[in-house]
Amino acid sequence: MAAIEQTPQNFYHLIAHNVQKGDAYAIKFKNDPVVYVGVPVLDRTGGDNEFTFQIMEPKEKKGVVVRPIDSIELMKEQ
Repeated sequence: MAAIEQTPQNFYHLIAHNVQKGDAYAIKFKNDPVVYVGVPVLDRTGGDNEFTFQIMEPKEKKGVVVRPIDSIELMKEQ
C-alpha cells in the first residue's frame, strides 16, 4: 500500500470508505503510547469528527470505543 499523508482529512476518508470493506488498521492516538489494531468506521451519531473503533488488539484493550478523528496520530492498513 502506498504511504498516505497522516492528516485528519485523510483519516476521515479512509474510515468513511472502511464501512463497506471492514479492513483492520493499526492506529496510534495522540498522547497514548499503545498501537491499537481494529476496524474503524464512522460514527454517524457523533458528527463528522468521531468514529467507532472495534479494537481487536492488544487483547487487554479489546472492545469498542468512540474517538475523535483528530485524536489519531498515525494510521496504517494491516
